[in-house]
Amino acid sequence: MRGFKDIEAGRKKHVKWLALANIFLASGDSVLFLGLLISFLQNAAPCEFSFFYLTLFSSTPGTQFLTVSGAIFATSVTMSFYYLFLGLYVRDKFGNGKNNSIMFAIYILFAARIILLFYPDNIWLASCLPEHTPNYSAWLRNAPFFLFGMLAIAALGRNTFGARARDGNPSGAASTKHMMIIIAALILSF
Repeated sequence: MRGFKDIEAGRKKHVKWLALANIFLASGDSVLFLGLLISFLQNAAPCEFSFFYLTLFSSTPGTQFLTVSGAIFATSVTMSFYYLFLGLYVRDKFGNGKNNSIMFAIYILFAARIILLFYPDNIWLASCLPEHTPNYSAWLRNAPFFLFGMLAIAALGRNTFGARARDGNPSGAASTKHMMIIIAALILSF
């Protein structure tokens, strides 16, 4: 983000989305790591809730946060924003900032995912369910996430390879190779 001011004006808009996407993803992973670390340091059993008491940063001393389930919730939110920002990157880089049917689907599925994250019957610690008990709440909240994440990845792949074919730029082979690795990593991350 510090180098953002040095980027030419025509690229700032789509570069901003990649920077925000990675900041959100790293933030969510950091929160999850800290939640797991706090739970570990408190010697919490895997299926017990570990509490983190905020006394220094809170106006109400002794405020409690559920560390592991709260961290899983936080990383679920930030991962959702990651794929939304990836879609916005594709829109601004390849679509001149114009929304299309894929972007509208991403917006709707993103909104559904965020709403479903607040569903009161969510089970955030699925490993604590009795053996062979399906976690329906995970399927419910992750279905729109999977769909709009894959739409964003597919749009990235289609536009990346389509731009190379349109431009007929043989020197783009190296960047296309790198994009193939990135797209494969994104697909495997699901």
